[in-house]
Amino acid sequence: MRLTKTLVVPSILALVSLSAAFAAAPAPGAAGHWEGSITVQGQELPIVVDLDRGPDGAWKGEIDIPMQGIRNLALDAVASDAAAVSFHMPGIPGDPTFKGTVSGDSVAGDMSQSGQTFPFHLTRKGAATLGAKPADGPALVEKGVPGKGVEGEWHAVLSNGPVTLRLIVKVKKSGEAAYTGTMDSIDQGAKDLPIDTVTFDGTRFKFTMAAIQGSYEGTLAPDGSKISGTWSQAGGSASLELLRSGR
Repeated sequence: MRLTKTLVVPSILALVSLSAAFAAAPAPGAAGHWEGSITVQGQELPIVVDLDRGPDGAWKGEIDIPMQGIRNLALDAVASDAAAVSFHMPGIPGDPTFKGTVSGDSVAGDMSQSGQTFPFHLTRKGAATLGAKPADGPALVEKGVPGKGVEGEWHAVLSNGPVTLRLIVKVKKSGEAAYTGTMDSIDQGAKDLPIDTVTFDGTRFKFTMAAIQGSYEGTLAPDGSKISGTWSQAGGSASLELLRSGR
C-alpha cells in the first residue's frame, strides 16, 4: 500500500500542476495569420492580415488585398490588448484604418476610409507569417528575350505607390497587319481580359481596353526584348515596361 500511495500522490500533484499551467497560459490576443474580408457595397473584398510582436515587444503587421494588388504592405499604428486591435495602412488614399474586437479566433470591426466605414471580419488561421508569404501565380521574367515583332507573351509589373500588379499581355497576329490580344492581372485573379484594339507599325505598339478604361502605348526596343511606354487608365497614367517572355 505504501508503494501504491507513493506512486499515486505525485501523479495527482503533477496533473494538478499541469492543469494550473494551462489555466495560466495567456491568450494569443491579436497575434497570428488572419484571413477574411471587407464588405464594400455588398461585395466581399478578401484580405489577409499578419500581426505579431517584435523583439522589442512592439506590435507590427502586414496586409494583403490581392484584388487591389496590395501584397505584404507593412502596417503602422498597430495596437492590441486582449479584447481589441487596430491598425492603419500607410500611403493609401483616404487613410484606411481598421478597428476591431478580438473574440477567440475571430475579429470583427470596421474599416474607415475617406469618411466612410465598411465592416470587416477575420478568422485566425495559424501563426503570423510576416515577410514569408510567397507570391502566388506564375513567375514573371526579369529580363526580356530578344525577338521580332510583338506577337507572343509579354510580362510587366504596374506600380503605383504601395500597389503593384503583375500583368501578362498576350498578342496574336490575326492577319497581315492585324492583331488580337488578352491580358491577365495575376494579383487580381483576372485572366484573359479582352484587348479591344491592337496596333503595331514596326516600332510603336498600342492597345486599348474599353471595359476597364485602359490603354497602353510604347516603343519596341531595337533588339525586340522589351517595350517601354505608358499605361493610362481612368484619367491617370504610369510608366510600364513590357518584357518579352519568349513563350
